[in-house]
Amino acid sequence: MQRLGVILGKEFYRKDIKELLLELSDRYEVVPLVRDPQSFDNRDWANRLAGIRTIRTTDSARRRAFRWLFRYFGYLPSSITNYKVVTYFGLANIRNATRRKLAEKVLLPMTIALPKFLSFDQYLSYIYQSDSTDLEGIDHYLFFSQITEVELLARLLHLGKSVTVYLYSWDHAAKLKNLPRQRVKYLVWCEEVKKDLAELNGISMEAIQVVGASQFAEIFNYLQQHPTQPKKDPAYIYFGFSTMYAPLVRQEMAFVKKLSSLVEELKLPFVVRVRTYPILENQSIYAPLADFLHVEVEETNRLQSLTTASLLYEKYDAMAEAAAFFHFGTTMGVECCFFETPSFIIDYHPTPPTSTPKGWSLINFVHQYQNEKYLLSPPYPNVVKSDEELKQVLIQIAAGHSAQYMPYNKYVASLFPLVSISDIASNIKEVVTNARLTLPT
Repeated sequence: MQRLGVILGKEFYRKDIKELLLELSDRYEVVPLVRDPQSFDNRDWANRLAGIRTIRTTDSARRRAFRWLFRYFGYLPSSITNYKVVTYFGLANIRNATRRKLAEKVLLPMTIALPKFLSFDQYLSYIYQSDSTDLEGIDHYLFFSQITEVELLARLLHLGKSVTVYLYSWDHAAKLKNLPRQRVKYLVWCEEVKKDLAELNGISMEAIQVVGASQFAEIFNYLQQHPTQPKKDPAYIYFGFSTMYAPLVRQEMAFVKKLSSLVEELKLPFVVRVRTYPILENQSIYAPLADFLHVEVEETNRLQSLTTASLLYEKYDAMAEAAAFFHFGTTMGVECCFFETPSFIIDYHPTPPTSTPKGWSLINFVHQYQNEKYLLSPPYPNVVKSDEELKQVLIQIAAGHSAQYMPYNKYVASLFPLVSISDIASNIKEVVTNARLTLPT
């Protein structure tokens, strides 16, 4: 049996990644390569895999210099809006306010404004050096986007190793800098994301293969177990927070307050159930929600809600049983389209923007590349553009007239075919071990 080295970072807390690794372990000897093997060893599924190896890289003046050059002069993703979003999200969990403001007001604008001349492939070639990570006996290597172990990637490509990258989210093609164009195979969710990766990053279509969305594999399982979705009792409408950058979170809360006011004004027969953003550390920011009329805050159990099947199923139950789902551009808006619950994306600013860098607001967030392509452009009434439209949607939902909004769900769901985790693993093996694929060099 061949050995597959899987480079893991923050992804391995996700249930879909865990299940994918277990499926791959039936097809390969899977060797996890991690920075912190002790934290990985504590996971009850680690013993199903082959011996864990530690990623060991050596810093040097050369690497530090090129890291600095690439940070400020490296080519940015095609979507600057997406790049800003991922950067602001990264700032959200910086506890030091001075550092956060410096990055927000100086470093990020400087990074965007400076001229660009260094590609990621060039950067990789400049930072190569022989490190001490044990590569003995490994036949193939699998990375997950976002790629953080760039020094290891540089070494593998220099040595001519078989390297594959799985884009495990629908927005990564538009927002990531660390995507090499050469000598790498890519795995993506679906045909449209394949086009995104090729068109936005200049990657050959021949180097990209569709394998399915691991993030939606649990929905596949859920629908297999629940072929008939529950009848709607319009007890609540559902709102999923989309952001984790504090000024945007506050703007989302202002929208929840508007929903609350409309429920009161129109005497609607439901409450507003809200799901906070699970990976935001500062959950106290949501405290004002407790004072809103007709609002119930769902207990998400934070990261556990992404790692435990029972909690994922609770989320799917909540979506399936809701009268409607509202959001500003979260993956939950796509997930909801697999259920008989109309999904609505909000495409207007219902309150004046709060103070944000250079007027950054929820509208900037909503108009990220993937939202514009997959959720905003279809000509359906599920794209809500004004207070009046929102009011009419709520009235229609309360009256039981949801059928008119279901074509949007069916259209969005058709773009992301559901695939079982077992089939995804089989598809990955077929691509990884296919030596006949011609890769650009």
